Amino acid sequence: MISATGGPCEPCLSGTQPNPEHTACDDCPDGQAGQAGSCAKCDAGTQPNMAKTDCEECPAGHAGLDGTCRQCPAGSQPVASKKYCEPCPKSKLGAFAGANGTCTLCTDGKQPNEDRTACV
Repeated sequence: MISATGGPCEPCLSGTQPNPEHTACDDCPDGQAGQAGSCAKCDAGTQPNMAKTDCEECPAGHAGLDGTCRQCPAGSQPVASKKYCEPCPKSKLGAFAGANGTCTLCTDGKQPNEDRTACV
């Protein structure tokens, strides 16, 4: 709650919280979202939506621990929880390579390069 004039306090809108002096509402800090003037850090694998009113899952090809999702480096993809990135896998189906946080199966006769960023 804030009071810019010293009079009655008013609630902050969702996606904002009172500044330290309680005289204005500030946007939730990076990696945080909130409702009714109270912000909290987003869980691992999530980030604030554009309005900072709720946390949403990291987008495809992204992962993060601190409420900020980052694209996985070439040759890797996010784990299911989207908490971190892992190298493109090898499986019974074959080997995978990729960029932009997405790994795809190399076609017959091709193998991933050393960095697993492309099939050669």
